[in-house]
Amino acid sequence: MFETIAEMFSYGFIVRAFIVGTLVSLCAALLGVTLVLKRYSMIGDGLSHVAFGAIAVAAVLNMTNRTLEKNGERVKLTQLEYSIMKLFMENRGKALAREEILDAVWGKGYFGELKIVDVNVRRLRIKIEDDAQEPKYISTVWGYGYKWTV
Repeated sequence: MFETIAEMFSYGFIVRAFIVGTLVSLCAALLGVTLVLKRYSMIGDGLSHVAFGAIAVAAVLNMTNRTLEKNGERVKLTQLEYSIMKLFMENRGKALAREEILDAVWGKGYFGELKIVDVNVRRLRIKIEDDAQEPKYISTVWGYGYKWTV
C-alpha cells in the first residue's frame, strides 16, 4: 500500500471527508503500531462512536442509535446489555467492581441480587465473544468484577 504517511497524503487520501477512524487506521498501519480507537465522530452526521480493537476494529458501539457492531455485523443487545457494554468500553482496561456495574446500570436504588451483573455479563459474552468459555473481550477479575480488555 503506502510506504510513508507523506506518500498517503500525496495520493490525495485526505482530500475528501471520510470516517476519522479510517485515517487513524491507515496512519497506525503505516507506523506499524497496534490501533486502539477511543471516541471518534463521523464527519458530517455527528454520530458518536466508541470503538476498540486492532486495525480491523473489533467492536463499534454507536451511541446515537444505541447499536453494537462486531467485525462489521450488528449484534442485537437488550438495553441492559447496551448499558453494560457502554460502561465497559468507556472504561477500557479498568477493572470494574460488580457493585460499580450494578450502580451504573441499574441505579443506586436497585435492591436486587448482585448476581444479576454476572447473569447479564454472561449473556453479553455469548453475543460478542468468539468463544464465551474463553473470553478475550470481557475478562473476569476474580473476586472483584470484570474488565474490557481489548
